[in-house]
Amino acid sequence: MAMSKEEVQEMIVNVGYLQELLNLVFSDVCDSYEVLNNYDEDIRYSLSLNYLNMSHQSYLEFKRVYIQGELGHYEIEPFFRDYEHYRIQLKEVITNKDSNTSWLNSAMDKLTESKNSVDDFLGNSLKTNMK
Repeated sequence: MAMSKEEVQEMIVNVGYLQELLNLVFSDVCDSYEVLNNYDEDIRYSLSLNYLNMSHQSYLEFKRVYIQGELGHYEIEPFFRDYEHYRIQLKEVITNKDSNTSWLNSAMDKLTESKNSVDDFLGNSLKTNMK
């Protein structure tokens, strides 16, 4: 069944908002990762957790719009899994004051791939629906 003009417009707005939220989530995740290398002492853990908290707020809004806007798609699902995996790995590093961050590095690489894939998907979705 074809969508009405209003439904298409609402979807375009939601997809655009998802893209904005995705970038906010990822920006704060990157900062949570980078401060671990850029600062010494325990302050780096506090800073990292603050950035993780900011990313999680945007992540929850991303998830809310995704669910309420009925924008479910298999292309986006891996992002949720990879974000949660990164969050768990970062908490492990902070909780254990772990100097071996290979698991966190791997989680960050996977999340970066997922973010890029979702960003491409959302961008293509916008292009398709704006025609």
